[in-house]
Amino acid sequence: MWELEDGVGGKLDSFLFTTKGSTTLKYINDVIDHIVETEIDMQFQKRCVHSVKLAKSENISKVVYPYIYINVTHMQAMFYILLLAYALAVVCMVKEIT
Repeated sequence: MWELEDGVGGKLDSFLFTTKGSTTLKYINDVIDHIVETEIDMQFQKRCVHSVKLAKSENISKVVYPYIYINVTHMQAMFYILLLAYALAVVCMVKEIT
């Protein structure tokens, strides 16, 4: 592990086998260089650590949403508007046919 400006860097124990003189080796090195230059690996590590911290914390306050019982009387106005729209649609359809 070594110290960087915004965090700690380290070696990842992952590897990929390629044949000697493989043409894909250049592309693989380019991808690895881009990942290191843009610090995607560091951002990924920070997000993983943050999610582990959130999962382990026990005193997260849970938001309690009040439950509202909705019955037909609450929806009565919507039913009236729906029936009015159906009636208007039927009138328009009859007018188009004639």
